[in-house]
Amino acid sequence: MRRSRWRGALLVALGWLLAACLPLGGASTVVALPTPTGTATLTATPTQVPFPPTATPTPLPPTLPPSPTPNPLAGAGRLLFDETFDQPGLWLAGRSVGGQVAVTQGMLTLSVPQGPGYSAALRREPEVSDFVIQVTARPRFCQGRDAYGVILRADPKGVTYYRVGVTCDGRVFAEYVDGAAVTVLLPPRALGLPTGPLTQVPLTVRLQGRRLQVFVYGHWVGETAFQGRYQGLVGAFARARSEGAVAVDFLSWQVWSLEGAR
Repeated sequence: MRRSRWRGALLVALGWLLAACLPLGGASTVVALPTPTGTATLTATPTQVPFPPTATPTPLPPTLPPSPTPNPLAGAGRLLFDETFDQPGLWLAGRSVGGQVAVTQGMLTLSVPQGPGYSAALRREPEVSDFVIQVTARPRFCQGRDAYGVILRADPKGVTYYRVGVTCDGRVFAEYVDGAAVTVLLPPRALGLPTGPLTQVPLTVRLQGRRLQVFVYGHWVGETAFQGRYQGLVGAFARARSEGAVAVDFLSWQVWSLEGAR
């Protein structure tokens, strides 16, 4: 009997204990918590573009093929003469104003002791028609618009001729002289190259028919056409525009024929 009573009392006490542990207000609900896993890391993936843009090339501006520089000796024939200035008798003084001519020490020297003035010299032979002339001049004294250069197709008296010159301040010009009348063929144009005292200046001229081309330092300067003399002598000149002295040495002198090169 006593054991039954103790068992009953024990069961009642357990019932009250279980009731105290349960939440109020009704039946309990068991919630299953998720099992923790490692943190996922996002990996960037490139966006796939079905037709990716391509670089559009910038078109270059159209370029023109460079014009070939005329060759001053193109079509040149035989060398008519290569002057060494060892025969002073081949040179004669042209029409001058206060000028002097000297052929010494292997060069031709034209001078004007006091300007303004003009000095000219002609080679007695040969008379030439279509040709290329190439000279090297060295001014010793000159300034500003003082000038020097070559005479082409001159009559024996030096009255009518072509004249191509360089000024001491770096300009190139071409003229046709007929007595007192002077026709400008190439107006003075700047070279941008030294042409003053103690400078050796190569001057080349092609004269073929009516066509005249000028080169300085091997560079084409310009060309012109004129109805003038078609045959004559070659020579040189020096011109003083200021009151100072002018002296120019011509160091080398070659002439090639252009006959048949038309």
